[in-house]
Amino acid sequence: MNLKFSRMTVINNLKTIIPPINEQKEIVEFIETKTTEIDTIISQTEKEIDLLKEYKTALISEVVLGKVDVREEILSESGFTELKD
Repeated sequence: MNLKFSRMTVINNLKTIIPPINEQKEIVEFIETKTTEIDTIISQTEKEIDLLKEYKTALISEVVLGKVDVREEILSESGFTELKD
């Protein structure tokens, strides 16, 4: 019990600096503005990720179905100029 009282006494005796209410409001406004900006960026990024996943799935389907020929792409990236059977 005495230890609790000592801790509370120490805490109660701490001096804190509290900015004036107008500055507090400015801080809150700044934080809310930045939070909104970050939320918007996160939302846009999530949409872009979803679109890229859709594009990836569609591209894989087209390659598997033979609608897109990727052999030339593979050759150009590998440095080879032609396929040999």
